[in-house]
Amino acid sequence: MTTTPAAREARLRRLALQQHLVLRKSRSRNTDAVGHGLYNIADFENVAVAGYGLSGHSMTVDEVEVYLSDAQDFEVHFVDPLGAAGFGERPILEWWDAYPVGSLRSSGWLLREHADSPRDYFYSRATRGDLPDVAVIARAQLADWAKEDQPE
Repeated sequence: MTTTPAAREARLRRLALQQHLVLRKSRSRNTDAVGHGLYNIADFENVAVAGYGLSGHSMTVDEVEVYLSDAQDFEVHFVDPLGAAGFGERPILEWWDAYPVGSLRSSGWLLREHADSPRDYFYSRATRGDLPDVAVIARAQLADWAKEDQPE
C-alpha cells in the first residue's frame, strides 16, 4: 500500500491535533528559500514547540512523524536548549550542533534521562535526519538505565 505525500501530511496533521498541536508547513513558493517545503509544530496559542529555525520552519516530514509519534516517550528538541527551563520529567532527546566531547565539539543527538538527571548519552555518529534510528537506540538506553536502578 502506497501512501501519497498529501495523505501522509493529513495523517500527521490529525496526529498533531490529537496532541493539542498544529502542524504548519512553510508557505514559501520559492524553492531556493530557506525553509521551503519544511514544517514546524506549534501549540494552539501559536507558540512554536518544534522546528523553529531561522525561517520558522526546519523539520522534514520524517522528523515531524518521529516527533509526533515519539512525543509520548521523549521531549524531542531540534535546537540546543541552552538556557531553556521548564523541562519535565520525561526523557529528553535533543540535537546538539556543538556538544563538548573532551576538548573538541561534536554534533549529534543527546539523550538525558530527564531534566534533573546526571545521566546522559551522546550519539556522535548520528545525523539530524537519523532521529528514527536514534529513538530506537534511546529506548534501549533508557531500558538499561531502568535495569541499573532495580535493586538486586
